[in-house]
Amino acid sequence: MATTLSARAGGTMTTGGRTGGAAPATGPDAPDEGAPAPTAQDSPGEGDTAEHRDGPAAGPATDNPRAAATIIIGVLVAIVAAGIGAIFFIGHRSGVSDADRDQEIMLVTRQVVGSLVTLRHQSADEDLKKITNATTGDFRKQFTDGGGSFATVLQQGAVESTGAAREVAIVTSDDSSATTIAAVTSTVKNSEVPDGQPRVYRMKLSLERHDGRWLVSNVEFVA
Repeated sequence: MATTLSARAGGTMTTGGRTGGAAPATGPDAPDEGAPAPTAQDSPGEGDTAEHRDGPAAGPATDNPRAAATIIIGVLVAIVAAGIGAIFFIGHRSGVSDADRDQEIMLVTRQVVGSLVTLRHQSADEDLKKITNATTGDFRKQFTDGGGSFATVLQQGAVESTGAAREVAIVTSDDSSATTIAAVTSTVKNSEVPDGQPRVYRMKLSLERHDGRWLVSNVEFVA
């Protein structure tokens, strides 16, 4: 009996050194006695939104001044490059056109000089026609007005001259006129010199462009 009363009075009963009350919880799930209890502010509720949980939403990206400047510079570079290319192309075409023109001027100079120093009494009329077809102005009139007498001189003197321009150079040239100089050699035979006599000339020619053709308007013999 004493044991029973003692148990009731003390509220506990030990058996084999163990207390009869509920044992405290242990292990990883046991609450930390020193940690504060959670409050309503710490726990998300129904009123919480993504904005509250994740912070304010990111706004649109701001403009980048450096990127804009890079784009503008790139456009300007492209425009300048295109302009330079166009100028180069035009200059190149102009250079090609000038070169072609000068080549034609030198070709006509050679042809006319060759015709002037290649005259045969056997083909006087044909030779004179070559000269008049390639000349203009007062210089041409010297052959058209006195062509008959010139052919007569060739035939009477049994003149036979052959020659060519050895060197030709352009003094000045543009799209409408030019001046050239030619170093010329020829061999002239006639009734007095049947074996022929070599001759050397320097001719200065003036040329004009008429209807797309270069014609010789004057010839001078220079030292």
